[in-house]
Amino acid sequence: MASVPYSFCQKLEIAIPTLRRIGFNGIELLLRNAGDIEALELERLVSKYELEVSAVGTGLATLDGLYLGSQDESTRRRAVERVKGFCKLAERLDCGVVIGSIKGGVSPPPSLSSFARSMKELGEARLIVEPLNRYESAILNTAHQTLEFAHGNDLKWLGILLDTFHMNIEERSMEEPVRNVGKRLVHVHIADSNRMAPGEGHVDFRGFFYALKDIEYDGYVSAEILQEPAPEVALRKTIDFLRTI
Repeated sequence: MASVPYSFCQKLEIAIPTLRRIGFNGIELLLRNAGDIEALELERLVSKYELEVSAVGTGLATLDGLYLGSQDESTRRRAVERVKGFCKLAERLDCGVVIGSIKGGVSPPPSLSSFARSMKELGEARLIVEPLNRYESAILNTAHQTLEFAHGNDLKWLGILLDTFHMNIEERSMEEPVRNVGKRLVHVHIADSNRMAPGEGHVDFRGFFYALKDIEYDGYVSAEILQEPAPEVALRKTIDFLRTI
């Protein structure tokens, strides 16, 4: 797995017991290919340490230039095949597949119609679309746009992920999008305004979590934060902050 500054980049035999010791009860995977991980070993470790796999991330596939919204048909098809592999892994692990940066970046701009075609080809898998800020993707930057996309393309099974880092840039409040998405909200990423651990910036987490409570959200809250000043320090800050809320 490539080194990613906002992920805890360690071998499974180190990452899983460390996360459990700190206080987490789930692990979200970020993979370039579904085959990059030994599923049997992963299942053994999460069972041993009583964790669950909360989701499978797909963003590293963009290192290979793969985008579901690509206007180049060959690229789009290869992206669909890559995500199908992620879907098979996620089905085995009983979790969803996060569709974030693999939608498409800014240059070259992705096509919303190409992205819709890809999502339909993937079928009724447990796909979770994440709105990203305008500096990272040219399509689906807000919760409202993502809801309209799902409704307009009759994607009744599509889940939505809200990420407080992107929301802080694109949304008018931290509460309204949560309530508007409602039961379609199936996964959450948290990071502060500067991508640091919650509490290190100015995001209104209290209002955000009040809104989660209002819609009776019962999914995972996953920390997608810069691992600074050190991974265990950042992760402990996250757990400590969440316990205050």
